[in-house]
Amino acid sequence: MKARNFALLALAILTFSAAIVNAQDTRPLFDRAAEQLKSGQYDAATDSFRQILAIVPDDPGANYDLGFCYYMQRQYERAVPAFRNAIMSKPDLVEAYVFLGNSLDYLKRYKEAVAAYNKATELAPNNADAFYELGVAHARQKDDTAAIAAFEKCIKLDPANDEALYNLGLAYLRVRRHDDAVPVFERAIKAGRSMGDAHYQLGKLYVEKNRYSDAVPVLIEAVRLRPNHFGSHFQLGVAYDGIDRYSDAIEQFTQAIRIEPQDAGARLDLGNAFFGQRKYAEAAGHYKEAIALSPKWKMAHNYLGDAYRANGQFDLAMAAYNDTLAIDPRDANAIYGIGCVYLGQGKLDMARQQKAKLDSLDQTIAAKLQGRIANAARPQ
Repeated sequence: MKARNFALLALAILTFSAAIVNAQDTRPLFDRAAEQLKSGQYDAATDSFRQILAIVPDDPGANYDLGFCYYMQRQYERAVPAFRNAIMSKPDLVEAYVFLGNSLDYLKRYKEAVAAYNKATELAPNNADAFYELGVAHARQKDDTAAIAAFEKCIKLDPANDEALYNLGLAYLRVRRHDDAVPVFERAIKAGRSMGDAHYQLGKLYVEKNRYSDAVPVLIEAVRLRPNHFGSHFQLGVAYDGIDRYSDAIEQFTQAIRIEPQDAGARLDLGNAFFGQRKYAEAAGHYKEAIALSPKWKMAHNYLGDAYRANGQFDLAMAAYNDTLAIDPRDANAIYGIGCVYLGQGKLDMARQQKAKLDSLDQTIAAKLQGRIANAARPQ
């Protein structure tokens, strides 16, 4: 939650109360409270507003400003009744509803927060900030449909609201509307979102859609903005790998591992980058590291088998594929790999046996192995 520009509103509302305070001959107290609020002396301002309210307890501006001071000091339990008192005296005080919602949100009283924000949007249907806060509250309740509606209304009112754009993009991701998320994250970045999070999300979506060349510059910026963010380095590595820039991919996966040494996926993809360079021994070493971290990961065992097979180490490849089958006896990729090992050893009949197994498991992979058998059987 952000206070946004409501600090200035607090001063405006306090000025609204000045006539009442002057009537009680407390002009010096009012002036002091105004100066304290303006200079951010919230603790001192709290005492001043409490003194004012001892004289005019129903004044909406003083109650609002007291709540604002509590809010800025993160005393949300105390802020709630102050904002409620302001609303009781002035039911159309939109800002009080917004800050009441913010306070309730911090207290994890999300349903009450939503009710406060809804009231704010009813009173001020053109208040973009109220719709933004409503969207955040809905998102916290995991009501992404309602959150999306609120963020979209906010953006309609304030098209350059980078926070609303970013949060709308996240909500789209949660409901698997990835195509809708892409332009929203692009707009968030153009609107000035410069924390690296929007760049990361956009770059990740580009990678997901195999738009690797588009992903690279976005993820480079994500890494620049957040140099110790594992995901940005990892996705940049995937993007580089996707356009065969293997050395760059290796650098990024290495950085990702530095940040998260226990991540098996980064080690697997580091192995893939070395495999792309045809450095099969190095690839095998990183696949084994991935297996050490995730012993039941079939893909890692299969990739290790592929690296050994590409390096002509057929016995080691066979052992790796059999490790996969020990985890899942019906793994088609491992059976295919074993068939390829037999072909490498010149054992066509054994390869055909593997193809027969694949016929009942995966027709596409079976056809792929059959093509390799046919090539191996063709007279040279």
